[in-house]
Amino acid sequence: MLLTRLLTALALIPLVVAAVLWLPPAGLAILLAVVAAGSAWEWSQFALHPRRGRLSYALGVGVLAILLPLQPWATAALGCAFWLAMLLWLALFPRGIRQGITQPVLRLVIGATLLVLFAAGALAMALEPAGRELILITLVLVWAMDVGGYFVGKRYGRRRLAPLVSPNKSWEGFWGGALLAAVVALVAAYAVLGLHGSAAITFVALAMVVAMLSVVGDLTESMFKRQTGIKDSGTLLPGHGGLLDRLDSTYAAMPLMLAVSLLLEAV
Repeated sequence: MLLTRLLTALALIPLVVAAVLWLPPAGLAILLAVVAAGSAWEWSQFALHPRRGRLSYALGVGVLAILLPLQPWATAALGCAFWLAMLLWLALFPRGIRQGITQPVLRLVIGATLLVLFAAGALAMALEPAGRELILITLVLVWAMDVGGYFVGKRYGRRRLAPLVSPNKSWEGFWGGALLAAVVALVAAYAVLGLHGSAAITFVALAMVVAMLSVVGDLTESMFKRQTGIKDSGTLLPGHGGLLDRLDSTYAAMPLMLAVSLLLEAV
């Protein structure tokens, strides 16, 4: 399984880097719409069963992802509010919300919201100074949290991070992933963004917040999968599962990094 995951990642990384760095804005928007639509198709199984209903939902989310007229600050603010709300939801789970999470309409609204904010956040960031580089940095931060969390958690994991949602995740793995993400953020600040002094320290601190909160995206998907008895969201990516399984943390990280980008630009 680990070898399959690695081979899939090695095949996809050059394509992702090329798309982020060199696709024109229109091409990137189309790619994000396709990703959002594919992710929405997988998400729809949490609430819908008829194939026609799932397809309509997926297409609708894909269209909204690039046509909804959200300004960058609005996208960033809504993204921060949404993922903080999901963090609170996870902290309370399952007290008082088990009934609510079973409502199909609520599930569909949550899925559409997180996917639209992800795509809108990435597209808005691509138009910012050094935005393409920030998108890649965001992806690497998420991967660092994932890789560091996996290996440290597998070796040293003892205390469960969210036992009712994702029993395999541990606090030791979380902090191991955070440490690796900190290294990535530090290298990116100096070598990619050319930041120094207080600007570099500020970026590293904010990037660490983004990396750690990205785990909320992973746990949110796990919460819905646990409620519906679904193990993998799909089979598109060998060793990883579906788009949701691979990008769940990225959905949270992208609008949050947009907020970081706008904050750094403002100061």
